[in-house]
Amino acid sequence: GNFSLGMRQRLGLAIALLSNPKFVLLDEPMNGLDPKGFIDIRETILNLNKKGVTFLISSHILSELDKICTRVGFLTHGRLVKEIDFDGFEVAGMFVFPFHTSHDSRESNGYRIETPDGRSIAVATDMGYVSDDVKEALPGCDAVLLESNHDLNMLRCSSYPYHVKRRIMSGVGHLSNDSCAEFAKELIKSGTTRLILGHLSRENNLPSLAFQTTKAELDLMGAQEGKDYILKVAKPVNDERVINV
Repeated sequence: GNFSLGMRQRLGLAIALLSNPKFVLLDEPMNGLDPKGFIDIRETILNLNKKGVTFLISSHILSELDKICTRVGFLTHGRLVKEIDFDGFEVAGMFVFPFHTSHDSRESNGYRIETPDGRSIAVATDMGYVSDDVKEALPGCDAVLLESNHDLNMLRCSSYPYHVKRRIMSGVGHLSNDSCAEFAKELIKSGTTRLILGHLSRENNLPSLAFQTTKAELDLMGAQEGKDYILKVAKPVNDERVINV
């Protein structure tokens, strides 16, 4: 008969479960469902999962994944670039995944944001070094705002007290231009195409210096600006520019 899309979704799930499988792969199971259908499919998945059935779900309906998933994987060009335990939250149709950064403040976090159209954006500042949490969260993002706080020579020669200099350069301080540039190479290799250098010190950095430090490293690995990536610098004071992702 001429079943509606929602009815075909229900029928497809029923057929998939006939043999009492232990593993079920579902592609967009919520697509075409009415609100009651959403609830029915969700409860079916959750109830079967409690009985030991594992579900692998491919979907762009992030608000529903938020209610049923315990682990999330991110694909870029058909390649799994990241897999994490789900501890994020949904805001305005977007998934927000926090991750820890190494800084001397309580609960210092960066954020990876997954948009409804499948794009990913990350913000990573306030970090003394690129920790494993950061290395796990950022690869594969379409756009990353990455801390490039200070030039080491400018900081060493600055009027800052010695203890402040030590704090900034420590593992719980801020990321230098050199460290930023080194990690930028890994991001470009992972598929990131837009880099924004941010959280620049007004006293111990220059936008042009931050830009050239990262660009030089990317040049050395053979990446071409404007072709393989776009590189921007966020000024210390917001100038309200919009960067398209």
